[in-house]
Amino acid sequence: MVGSDEVVWAVDWEGVPASEPGSAQSNVPASLSAPPTSHPPVPAATVQSNRELVAQELVPGQHLKLTDLGVTDGVCQVSVQITAPAGVELDLCCAGLDGKDCLSDDRYFVFYNHLASPEGAITFQPPADGQGAMLQFALEKIPETIARLVVISASVGNAMQKISTGSVQLGIAGNSLAVFRLGGQELGPEKTLLILEIYRKPGDWKIAALGESFSGGLGALLQHFGANVD
Repeated sequence: MVGSDEVVWAVDWEGVPASEPGSAQSNVPASLSAPPTSHPPVPAATVQSNRELVAQELVPGQHLKLTDLGVTDGVCQVSVQITAPAGVELDLCCAGLDGKDCLSDDRYFVFYNHLASPEGAITFQPPADGQGAMLQFALEKIPETIARLVVISASVGNAMQKISTGSVQLGIAGNSLAVFRLGGQELGPEKTLLILEIYRKPGDWKIAALGESFSGGLGALLQHFGANVD
């Protein structure tokens, strides 16, 4: 649980074609002219590396395959950075839902007080060394009984519309692949925000940008997901 003036918790190109030599005529005798040259293609790996530096912007309701964003082995992380007024406390958490959209196994509700799912497929990293909290995923370890991973921001006693700015980043190895921007002006008096979800489709995992607020607090949302809340 974090409260401060700035709350931080803490996506194949082919080679570029060779350029054509100039076609302008020269007065230099052909015997003295150098043979025309062209630039070699830029290696695909170099272009791919440069491309990874620019994260793809997501909009609410957008769905993309994780492999299309560059997540090839199912290992990725989600970090959230939100700026809110002093006194606004926000929690970052993840709910692993089954095929009926129920939290049927509370071991797959991961947050600051329950740091990992049983096999370590979902882990919560608390803030450290100036970095905000983060959720790490190893999707190949997720059991078949889990169909959706919903990333949630929960406010303690305050409305989500008090958020001034925010962004969510999906990344691998510290490199941002996709970014989803949030703003309090687009939110309401609700206390819980469904930020995004990572869900299972035949042969692949996909990400959906949500940005949907929920009228109740975190406890009410968990009850909505069928969980028993004391």
